[in-house]
Amino acid sequence: MKKKMLANRLNAIRDTQTVVSIMPGRKESSINDRSEVRETVFKFGTVIFSSNRCFDCIILDMHKHGARIRLRGAPDLPQSLVLSIPGLGLRSQAEVIWRRGEETGLRLIS
Repeated sequence: MKKKMLANRLNAIRDTQTVVSIMPGRKESSINDRSEVRETVFKFGTVIFSSNRCFDCIILDMHKHGARIRLRGAPDLPQSLVLSIPGLGLRSQAEVIWRRGEETGLRLIS
């Protein structure tokens, strides 16, 4: 039930401009003048690339076009990869936009 509710909320974020809170009461500030409001999610995920090489990650926040993830050990990542979030039933092509230490910003493509 909770898994389905989170997936529905993520779909609402992807399909509309409406701000939907994944964790009620917690919103990232838009200090950076972002066009999208990031929602805190704290879900486990996996980044997959180059002949099924993969690393576990934590999705810190996301919006309909992107995500901020944390990778332990900060491995080198290619520009293009796949982000999988089983808890939300999401698997999307993504590209690396920025890196800061163990955190990486991704643009979701599909």
